[in-house]
Amino acid sequence: ADVRSAAISAIAGGVDASASLDDGSFFAVGFLPEPMRHFAVVVYAPSREPFMYDRMKETSIACIVFACMPYLAALVLPLALLRSGQRRGEDQEEDEEGDTP
Repeated sequence: ADVRSAAISAIAGGVDASASLDDGSFFAVGFLPEPMRHFAVVVYAPSREPFMYDRMKETSIACIVFACMPYLAALVLPLALLRSGQRRGEDQEEDEEGDTP
């Protein structure tokens, strides 16, 4: 209980603090730099074990894929247009060669 009261007093005093509670949980408070010093990031972890939320992992992978799509399109589209322009040029050359006696 004394660790919790120390964390509460750290928040009230505007001081960064971290503490391990008796039940194995972890509590940390970090205040943002000026001009947002009135805001803090508070982290409470019920245990020190690593955790992974599957749905968050899937969402993260999907976000990475969707974020890369515009860049892939920016590469593929000009290459496709360049390739189709080359084919049209080859077709026109073949047509011109076939017209000459």
